[in-house]
Amino acid sequence: MFINFIYKRNPKRQTIRKYNIIYEFHSQKIQKLLQELNGGLLEREEAMKLILLAFFSGKSIFLYGPPGTAKSMIARRSTLAFGENCFFTYLMNRFSTPEEVFGPIDIKALKENKLKRVTKGYLPEANFAFLDEIWKSSPAILNTLLTIINEKIYKDGDEVLQVPLYGLVCASNEFPAPNQGLEAIYDRMLIRYKVLPLESKESFEALLQNDIDLVEISEVFTLEELQNIEQKAKSVRFSPQSLELLHAIKASVDLYNQALENKEQMIYISDRRYKQVAELLKVCALLNDRDEVLPIDLALLGHCLWSSEEDKEVIDGILKEIFKQEVDTANFQLIQDFVTGLESEITTTCYTKAGKPKAVNAETKQEFLHKLKSARKNLENFSEDLNEAYEELKAKNRNVFLNEESYQMFFSSFQSVFSDVKQEALKIKELEYALNHLEQTGKKQPKGTGKGNKTYTPTTKEQLQGLCDRLEVHLGDIDVSQITDMSEVFKDSNREDFSGIEEWDVSNVTDMSDMFHNASSFNQPLNSWDVSKVKNMESMFRYAYSFNQPIDSWDVSNVEDMSYMFYCASSFNQFLVFWDVSNVDSMKSMFNLSGQNPLPRWYK
Repeated sequence: MFINFIYKRNPKRQTIRKYNIIYEFHSQKIQKLLQELNGGLLEREEAMKLILLAFFSGKSIFLYGPPGTAKSMIARRSTLAFGENCFFTYLMNRFSTPEEVFGPIDIKALKENKLKRVTKGYLPEANFAFLDEIWKSSPAILNTLLTIINEKIYKDGDEVLQVPLYGLVCASNEFPAPNQGLEAIYDRMLIRYKVLPLESKESFEALLQNDIDLVEISEVFTLEELQNIEQKAKSVRFSPQSLELLHAIKASVDLYNQALENKEQMIYISDRRYKQVAELLKVCALLNDRDEVLPIDLALLGHCLWSSEEDKEVIDGILKEIFKQEVDTANFQLIQDFVTGLESEITTTCYTKAGKPKAVNAETKQEFLHKLKSARKNLENFSEDLNEAYEELKAKNRNVFLNEESYQMFFSSFQSVFSDVKQEALKIKELEYALNHLEQTGKKQPKGTGKGNKTYTPTTKEQLQGLCDRLEVHLGDIDVSQITDMSEVFKDSNREDFSGIEEWDVSNVTDMSDMFHNASSFNQPLNSWDVSKVKNMESMFRYAYSFNQPIDSWDVSNVEDMSYMFYCASSFNQFLVFWDVSNVDSMKSMFNLSGQNPLPRWYK
């Protein structure tokens, strides 16, 4: 199934249907709150986001991970978001009794033959709670927790108490043991999150060096606000696209289960869990200032649908497949094809059939390096465009409860292309390295082209034009490094020998308009020219009937005018698809009556 977010760098690109904003400023307040709560914490931002979301939606969250990973600290700190409210915490063990969690027996009531508890300061009167090592508790405690978590009620003797519990965090370094009757309470823990030890070197050093400061919260959510959020979330609806994705996710899980030979490996997701997921997603949408659940919100299902680490791998795979998007990689495929063809050409030219390197002349080597440089630059441009499109989609799909890993999972198709781009860049780098370390033969020097032995050094266009009109002057003898204007230099030229021009230093030239206009015999290789400063190429090869040399390595990023550039250049048909023409204002009749076929995609 595909989510139709098409990557095309143009103003007509398809975008997501806009949603109506009906509740404003929740997301801003939560972002500020998260920033304050995460002060001093290391690599725990996602855990904090998920705990807050669980509290806002009145759900329970299970933190799984080894001891000493700050699970209890995150739970305690998260409650600061809601002011001075009752927070209950308890470390379970196999000797835990109901009195330690639900309160001691009320002796006064007992004298009246009533079995009641003193619940003040205990779980039945808590707004938020943290139960560590949850699976080490006794069945008596866990069974009582079932109704507290789900129905928010506690039966105290013959009286039924409404429990004001908004959020419960449970933690353990193990999963519930199978066949011990723990499935029901585990199913009520909607969000499951694995808390790992610190991974980065920077975080580890910060842990050793820094003390954790006291947290100051500038603006909290009141219990009244939590109640209002719960009520308003009921009016949030699922967008058609998000509903379709949910159907696809459920169907994929069912198909996975049907294909299993060992039914004990089935991923069981109860109807109650799907219902709670829907309630969670509605609250999430509301707190992102929206009136509907969007596909991006479903990235949270990666924390809701698994029960074991094996399940999580399967669920992540299903979500990535369901979230798959279409990414326009046509330009990248062109680059890949170009590099593959170039790699084959380099292999044939520079290596024997046995794979041993040959000695190549400098000109051949330089030509390959120029082409690789061009491919590398175009790959970098594509990567920048792709990253810009990715960031643009992230901005349009903003969700304050998601971290970068969740975005990467939702936009996994982009991550796949990013990976391919890195591999292609590595291939180009390896080819460049191999070429630079090949044995080089002496380059055959054309007449008069000895480096530093130029015969003529013109300083103006007129001087250069006069030299070029003298057919006895070899172009390789002219030092053009001081020339900035080469417009019309060879216009209507009768010259037939243009050898040596390929070595001209044109790095200071800004104007090449009409340079070879009607130079009917011109067909000299120019791919090594540095034209990065040229702004005007109007009619440069107009009526240059013979010209058909590769110029794909040219950096034309500063050119502003390409009108009539190849007009009537009937032989010209070269690979120009990677030219950066972002600054070109005019391409009028650029390829009219030329031999260019097909036309580059950027041609307007």
